[in-house]
Amino acid sequence: MDYEEYIVKNLDRLPGKPKLIGQQYYTRGGILDILAQYDDGGLLVIEVKPSVVNIWACCQLLRYCGAIIEQLQILGSDKMVKGILIGKTLDKYAGLAFKALPKDRFQFISLEELMKET
Repeated sequence: MDYEEYIVKNLDRLPGKPKLIGQQYYTRGGILDILAQYDDGGLLVIEVKPSVVNIWACCQLLRYCGAIIEQLQILGSDKMVKGILIGKTLDKYAGLAFKALPKDRFQFISLEELMKET
C-alpha cells in the first residue's frame, strides 16, 4: 500500500482537517512528502515513514519545517508551521526527541491509528 497516497486522500482524518497544497513539495531543505494548509492559513508539513521512525526522520521533519518557515519569512508572512510525522512507531531515540518538541507544533501519529476504521 502507498501510505502517502492514503494520507493525501484522507487528510480529513488528521487533526484540524488540513487541505492539500502539494505532494513531494520542493523546499530548500529537500523534498517533503506532503504540505497542507489549515483553514486559518497555518501550514502543515507531513513526513510519512512506512516503518519504525528513527531520530533521522525527526531531524528531517524539523529541517522541512524550518525551510517552510524560511520561505514564509521571505514572503513577510508569520503563518504558523506545524509538523506531523506518520509511521509505524517511534524508536526509543525518536520517542525521546518528541518529548522535547512542543506538542502544539509537532506530533507523531501511528499509521495503525490513522488507518483504523471509524
